[in-house]
Amino acid sequence: LVLPAAPAIAAPAADSDIHISEIAYTLATDFIEVAADPGTDISGWTFGSVTRGGSVQAQENTVTVPEDTTVGDSGAVAIDVSITNSVKAGSAADGEYGSCAFVIDDDGELVDFQQIGGVVDGKGVTGTKNTFTPAPVIGQEAEPTGATAASGQSIQLTGDAWKSAAPTPNALPDGDGDDGDDGDPDPEGVTPI
Repeated sequence: LVLPAAPAIAAPAADSDIHISEIAYTLATDFIEVAADPGTDISGWTFGSVTRGGSVQAQENTVTVPEDTTVGDSGAVAIDVSITNSVKAGSAADGEYGSCAFVIDDDGELVDFQQIGGVVDGKGVTGTKNTFTPAPVIGQEAEPTGATAASGQSIQLTGDAWKSAAPTPNALPDGDGDDGDDGDPDPEGVTPI
């Protein structure tokens, strides 16, 4: 029996190029920014943070993005989400303790999971089960950024390294670490949820 060849099916676009590009947790308005192609629909995605022991501490630490939310022309969108500020870096970072940011797409797939601080290439915090931790995070290990933010700044992925710099919500970090703005981001610049 010979079956006809199946028609070629285009593979879905990989989310591998979609990633967390900025995390702000020392400001009046915390946010997680994701970088993606302009026009990428992030409706129904979940943004959130875990901390101590890898669990989401409260319902306010996760948000579901509303319908009709897309990435703008800048290639980045910042989502307002409360981030519990408990960070260890350097030799104090053991992978058991520290704030982390995560993004889950509308299919329930973990897109990115980044630990604030920690040791680059070291052990990251592992997501643990509790009332508020989404299932895709449970058992997954966050990637330590090695960066912590100075007061009034965020951590930003520039090239292949994270660093502390003035916040740039809804705009990709420019790589020079200083856009001349040392204050909190304009609340209008962060997508409220």
